[in-house]
Amino acid sequence: MKKSFDGNKILNLVNEQAAQIVLQGEFIYYINEFDGRSVFRVKTDGSERTKICEGKVYEIEASSESIYYIKDNKLNRMYLDGSDQTVVSNDWAVTWVDVIGDTIYFKCYNNYIARVVKADLNGNNKRDVCTDEPSGFIRNSDGTFKFWYYHSEHIINDWLYYINASDQRTIYKVKLDGTERTKVTTDSVTDTSYEDIEIYDNYIYYRNSLDGNKVYRIKTDGSNRQIVQ
Repeated sequence: MKKSFDGNKILNLVNEQAAQIVLQGEFIYYINEFDGRSVFRVKTDGSERTKICEGKVYEIEASSESIYYIKDNKLNRMYLDGSDQTVVSNDWAVTWVDVIGDTIYFKCYNNYIARVVKADLNGNNKRDVCTDEPSGFIRNSDGTFKFWYYHSEHIINDWLYYINASDQRTIYKVKLDGTERTKVTTDSVTDTSYEDIEIYDNYIYYRNSLDGNKVYRIKTDGSNRQIVQ
């Protein structure tokens, strides 16, 4: 669906349920819940709707030339037309990805350790953004692990915001070059597979497990902590 700037005209582009939407050039890319979470693209005028990747896909992001997506727990890449689908990272599990300039950022689990890492667009030169363990992975006593795709990682203005599972699920931020790592709040974020943190208008919104899972918000600089509900 798209809307004119004055809000007087609304156009339905496709009659499908989109799990995630990415705009790149003249095309909209989306995960189609009605087609097993396959990736489709359609022009912004509603024409040329095409399936470019068979599901199940859980995350998509775009660079100027490629779509990065998570499928079979791996980070993959394809050209904007869906061609040349290749695995970018062979980590055990990847559950979040973002693309900033000529760098991809993603959350992965390897050798019983979870990290947020960054790499070149081709997947080379992979390194940790920081050594904290992000939320979203649980190691079981029998050696197995589980994970989920609701993510709490957000990149805004060269800062990565995340829930630090290494420190009681408190909220941290760190510069994308790994410097200025800062704890934003000592509150512990509720640990569920369907909750994450959201950032809007310089505020971080989260559920505080130390106060009955009530919704709180705090400014991204750690000030003005408030109960929302």
